Amino acid sequence: MNKNKDLKYIWNLKDIYLKEEDFLKNIEKVKTLTKKIAKFEGKLSKKEEILKYFKISKEKSLIEDQLSAYAGLYHAINMDDEKSKKYISLLEILDDEISEKEMFVLPEISKIEDKVLKKWCKDKDFEKHKFLLEKIIEEKKHIYNKEIEQIIDYSTAGKEEIYNMYSFLTELEIPFKDAVDKNGKKHPVTNSIYASYLEKKDESLRKTALFSRLEGYKKFNNTLASSYIGLLKSASKMMKVRKYNSYLESKLKQEDLNINVYKTLLEGVESNLNVLEKYRKLNYKIFKKQKITQEGKRIKPWDNSLKPFEVKEEKIEYEDAKKMVIDGLNIFGNKYIK
Repeated sequence: MNKNKDLKYIWNLKDIYLKEEDFLKNIEKVKTLTKKIAKFEGKLSKKEEILKYFKISKEKSLIEDQLSAYAGLYHAINMDDEKSKKYISLLEILDDEISEKEMFVLPEISKIEDKVLKKWCKDKDFEKHKFLLEKIIEEKKHIYNKEIEQIIDYSTAGKEEIYNMYSFLTELEIPFKDAVDKNGKKHPVTNSIYASYLEKKDESLRKTALFSRLEGYKKFNNTLASSYIGLLKSASKMMKVRKYNSYLESKLKQEDLNINVYKTLLEGVESNLNVLEKYRKLNYKIFKKQKITQEGKRIKPWDNSLKPFEVKEEKIEYEDAKKMVIDGLNIFGNKYIK
């Protein structure tokens, strides 16, 4: 955390936990609730037992969300801070423990006959759990027994670390050179402000910002490519293990999205790419750049974000922006705002 930064511009994490001890206590509470859930093994075919399970699971999930928000926001303040890394690590360990102890849940519920699950979906007692039950009915063919699910879980252990590696590498460790404007002034390049430079009229700033980022990533070409290929191989094999028709289908089903809707969106974009091409040509004409012809001339990569008209930059002060957000959320009531 930047000690010189005004605290009012940093997440007030005391709204979640007043002190670190409260965060650690809730981790222990989740562990206790997970042990209670483990006692339901072999009992989730009965309505009364599954309702008890849902109640405890809901309580645990709310605490997990709170823990995740606290650790995630703390980490976002300063990814290089040792305490933030500690919090993330504690939650990863906790997640592994939960996964192992609750491995029986989905396999047991998926063994229940569809007609029973569908009956429960119409039962008022299961009103809050209808979506989950419907999803289990739909995903039954992709769920195995506890023992196989355990093996699958072990085989994918460590995959999350690849995502963490990418995040640390791109956010903390890749040294981006400063971009330089037409007057020779240097501007720091980060992933968060890089895009804003590409919208400036200063061509030198746009060009040097783009190459700064590309050259930064290029230094780690092999590392990034190897990690990406590894993830793709793992995903491809897991798709086959789970009996999905494609990796795309497996990902969309996880988000409860219809693959046909996704394909329709892609087709809509592809069929209207000519509009984008017209926009780029107009862009050049307005800024008196060279025309784009059908003979292969393309827009320079650092000019792709240029706007074809003057856009007045509206700067909103922090306190004004904060008030706008609060005013917009007033509809949810004072308790939510606080």
